Amino acid sequence: MNAGVAKYTSEPDEANRAKGARLIQIAALAGYETARNLIVTSYPRAASIRTAVPASDVILYAVDLLMRQADASMQFVALANYFSGRGEAPRFAKIVVDVARDSASLREPEKFDRLFKSLSRVPGACSSLKRVISRDPTIDENECSGALQASLFGYIKENARTGLERDARIRGIELMRKGMENLEIISTHSAGSSARSIRPDPVSEPAK
Repeated sequence: MNAGVAKYTSEPDEANRAKGARLIQIAALAGYETARNLIVTSYPRAASIRTAVPASDVILYAVDLLMRQADASMQFVALANYFSGRGEAPRFAKIVVDVARDSASLREPEKFDRLFKSLSRVPGACSSLKRVISRDPTIDENECSGALQASLFGYIKENARTGLERDARIRGIELMRKGMENLEIISTHSAGSSARSIRPDPVSEPAK
């Protein structure tokens, strides 16, 4: 995580910043809150972060942070507005619903209310949510109605979990393991090269 942040913040070009972003992404996949926070905050304005982090992952992180921190609504709304501004509100809503199905926290009315209030601040989010859970193309006069809120809460409780958080943790741990293996290979190779470079030359027998 620290190595990724150092590389991401110090490199002048996007290609090298993306390498740092990939290290931060590994930590975020494994569940590190600081890494997830950095990615959610930076995603709308940093191409290097968007290169390293799929949309499904950053939305997972944003919902997770919103459940952990009551004051994370601003970050969540900023991310949602980024997708909405690109005409991707339906895509955002579909991923949010899949993430919500996977969240035990969102089965608690208070935390669910926090999510719904945040979504209601994003243009097109509630209409897109309605299409995801009811496949109804009509838009109510109040698109973020109490009826929609109740329908979404019921949908989350009634549908099976998607396993998105579990799968993210597995991916993160696997990437960490591969990274450690690569470091061990590099370290072994370097040690072998150093040993060969300092090996003394054979001593010649004096001429008789």
